[in-house]
Amino acid sequence: MWRPEGRSLTIAHQRSHRLLRSRGRRIGCVEGVVWVTLDRDERDIVLDGGEFFVVDCDAPVLIFALRGPAVVDIAGAGRHG
Repeated sequence: MWRPEGRSLTIAHQRSHRLLRSRGRRIGCVEGVVWVTLDRDERDIVLDGGEFFVVDCDAPVLIFALRGPAVVDIAGAGRHG
């Protein structure tokens, strides 16, 4: 079972948070619903509370709160350089 263990971040409804150099980071949805989109990637990744996604590429990541505010947990160091 997934448990939050990184830094928690609250994203207001219909607002977003951008991550760079994120390969290997785990984005977990603690509360709410988020849409995770990766630059130049056709996948639509929608996370409900309790679900997570591990970033598998070097593209910038955008996390968007879909239905009200959302709390996300971002764990892992990401790739530097």
